[in-house]
Amino acid sequence: MLIGEIYSTIIYCFATFGLFSNLFLIWLILRYTMKEMQVYSKILLQTCFVDIVGICMFVVSQPVYISDNGVGTTWNYGPIHFLPNPWQSIILRINNFMARVTSLNVCTLFIYRYLVVVREVEIKFKHQLLLIFGMVIPLLILNVLAYISNYPTPENEHLTNYELAKTLELDNLTIENYVVGLRSRINDLSIFTSNFASSLNIINYIIIIFCGISIQICVYRHCKGVEMTQLRNMNKQMSIVLGAQLWFGSDGCCFESYCNNFECKKLQTNNFSMQK
Repeated sequence: MLIGEIYSTIIYCFATFGLFSNLFLIWLILRYTMKEMQVYSKILLQTCFVDIVGICMFVVSQPVYISDNGVGTTWNYGPIHFLPNPWQSIILRINNFMARVTSLNVCTLFIYRYLVVVREVEIKFKHQLLLIFGMVIPLLILNVLAYISNYPTPENEHLTNYELAKTLELDNLTIENYVVGLRSRINDLSIFTSNFASSLNIINYIIIIFCGISIQICVYRHCKGVEMTQLRNMNKQMSIVLGAQLWFGSDGCCFESYCNNFECKKLQTNNFSMQK
């Protein structure tokens, strides 16, 4: 399983670097943050904790999204592939949940900054929890619907496409003894779930754009003069950091979709060639 080993090795290397970087950043924030910068330190701390959980979930899952005769399928190279369903499917769903949390977390941080900078609201810990719960509840609904619509049944939880198994470098013993983590189905529930996910993405971007523009306008109106240059630059850097995090998260989702489509077309071409 050379492909799987290379894939896992790359993930472990990046995960180790990511965990070390986030833990080191948390230590720096807790040790050296000035009292006036508590707003920004809370934003960075929340981002670090979300990243750490997301990295850990991805390491234990290591999913590969593929098409099995036109059916969307997920094979996990991580340790969870030893688990039977429903446990493997549940952990994979938690991994997908954390992937979306990373994106929507940026939205809550922009709202947090908007309330503090523009509305001058004193945000307490309970308000921060309300923002987090407001983000989590729609994602929980989305993932419950996705779990119901994409849960592998006993009839289709094993790979039967040997061409696909060969592409993944899986031997017969592996595909007989281990199961997949996801099987997509085309029905009304899956269509609704897909539309719901798209709506969440659109709302997410609208909120971020509105809050980001409002924050920049407020800062440049009220923070004038040379003495405020550092504050303006820091605000700009924070927006760039959060925007980059959102961009890379969206890039990953787009890349996964592109890989899925490419793999699906590749398999369809192979099947057509075999029929000829």
